[in-house]
Order: sequence, then C-alpha cells, then structure tokens
Amino acid sequence: YASVQPWSAAVIGADLKRLHGLPLIVDFRDPWSLSTSQAWPSRSHYRRDCRQEERIFREADAIVSVTPGIIDGYRERYPWAAEKIHLVYNGFDHDDFAESPNAATTSKGGPLRIAFAGRLYGIRGKDNSKRLQGLRSLIEYRNCSMDFTTHSLRYLLEAIAGIVKANPSARDDLLVDVAGNVPNDNRAYAEELEVGDLVRFHGMLPHSETIDLVGRSDAVFLPMMSETDSRRSFNASGKVFEYLAHRKPIIAAVPEGDAADLVREARCGWVGGGRDVAGQQSLLSDLLQWKREGRFGIKPHGAFIEKFERKALAGQLAQILKEVIMTNKPEEGRAV
Repeated sequence: YASVQPWSAAVIGADLKRLHGLPLIVDFRDPWSLSTSQAWPSRSHYRRDCRQEERIFREADAIVSVTPGIIDGYRERYPWAAEKIHLVYNGFDHDDFAESPNAATTSKGGPLRIAFAGRLYGIRGKDNSKRLQGLRSLIEYRNCSMDFTTHSLRYLLEAIAGIVKANPSARDDLLVDVAGNVPNDNRAYAEELEVGDLVRFHGMLPHSETIDLVGRSDAVFLPMMSETDSRRSFNASGKVFEYLAHRKPIIAAVPEGDAADLVREARCGWVGGGRDVAGQQSLLSDLLQWKREGRFGIKPHGAFIEKFERKALAGQLAQILKEVIMTNKPEEGRAV
C-alpha cells in the first residue's frame, strides 16, 4: 500500500510488486500529472513524471483517491484503468469530537466567534505562472496558474474592515481565532487594516486543542486557492470534513468544485468566491444579526455528514483490499 506524495513511494511500490509478486494499491492523496498547483521545471520533467505515473496506473491493482474531481480526471486520462480507480474521501473520527461543542445553533451574548484551523498562504500569495510558460505547448499539460491569495485571510480581513468602518460598534461584536501555519503578513495586514485587535493568532496547536478552539466558535472559515482559468476545483482538504463534523456554519470562500459541493450537500454553510469581499461582508453582517438573535440559519444533513466518519471510510477501503487480495492470491508455497 503506497500513499503519495512523495511520488517516489508509488515507484517503490511498483518495484516491490515486481520483486515479490504481491498486489499493489496506490493512494493518491494528491494528484500527480493532474496537479493544478505543482510546477515542473521543464517539459522533459513533466513528460518523465507522466511516464512514471502511467507505469503506476498500469501496474497497480487498485488506485485510490480522495475527491470525485481527481477520480474523474484520472479515469479520463487512463480510461483503460477506470475500473480499478476508487473514491475514498478524507474524513473525521467521532472520538476526536466527543468533548467538543458541535451544535449548529449558538446562544446570545458575547462576540461572534469565527475560527480557522490549518495552513494559510501569504496575503500576496505566490506566483507559479512564470514557471509554467515553457510548458504551454504540451497538448496533454493540465496545469494552470493559481490564485493563492484566496487561501489567506486577505479578503476576510477586508470584509471585516468594511463592516467596522460602516459600523464602528461592530468592533465589540466580532472575534476571529486563527490556528495553524500562518505567514506573518496575515497578521501585518490585519494591523494595516486596523482590525488586528479582532484577530487572535494561536500558532500551531495540538489537534485536540484545535478541535476545542473550533468547537467553541460560532462559525468556521474555509478559504481555498483558486484556479485562474475558472475550471472546477478538485481540492477538498481534510479540514473540510472536520468542519462538517462540528456541524458549524461554514464561511466557504472557495471556487466551484468538490469542496463547494460538499458544503452545499451537507447544508452546513454558504459558498462564495474567495475574492468576493462584498459577499463575505454581507454574510458577516447576517451572522452578526443571527448571533444577536441566538440562531443560525443552517440545518445540517446529518446522514450525509456521517458518510465521512472514518469507520465507514475504513470499511470502503477494507472492501477494496479484500477484492484485490482475492483476485491476486499468491501461489501456493510462496511466503507473504
């Protein structure tokens, strides 16, 4: 069982299969040739990786990945391998949330608390477009330039600043908790917009403390990088599922794609473009009003959310393992 990245794990897995005759399952937690954020130094580097990837798809007995978009992309790229490509989502463990508040409603009193937990990029993002220019002539090339600024606090902070400017008294009614790997310019930008007192940066926290921090919030913030050519996004990070487990209102500043579909189907929040400052400002105004009234306008789809509990997901993977083993029984007498 090879889990990638790093891509070399899949190559080693294929080599071990050849040496020992054992079945091989490769878990693409991230796409390889279909990546929309990775940049190759040259066309020869990209072609080499495509050859390695095609070898993996030919030799593996099963391929697993984590979103419908990745699955569809690989079934289109390797139609002859479609039947052995399987979807197993990321998910959450119920036990992690046993002590954490997860009600979809909140009580009156105190500020509206919004939480974020995870990794952010810098306010100005990063530019991968120049590194891609030499690859544009490749017919099969699937990469594109990405807007990483939407995976920062930039536009949320601008929305908060707009609310405070329009209504200075709102400064006492709003608080944002941020935990995780966050570049310093996010803090600096909050200070520049004069809303630094409304944002608390907690740094890296143990998982249990992060769950507690999010559990004590009224809503959670979900930003994502965006493809600049408006293609559907196949990204849906692990925190999406932990947010769903909390059953908190999600401010999903995400592009159209798999993550947006999950939030909508779970009935756990509102979806809008990452750069939509006006939309985020309007939503924050609604959340502030709902906080004052002690209610939030979501009714989570519990049965849908429970599909992502890891015991259920482990059952799906166990079935794949069983099928692979039953169709690849070792020869009699061979040590396994």
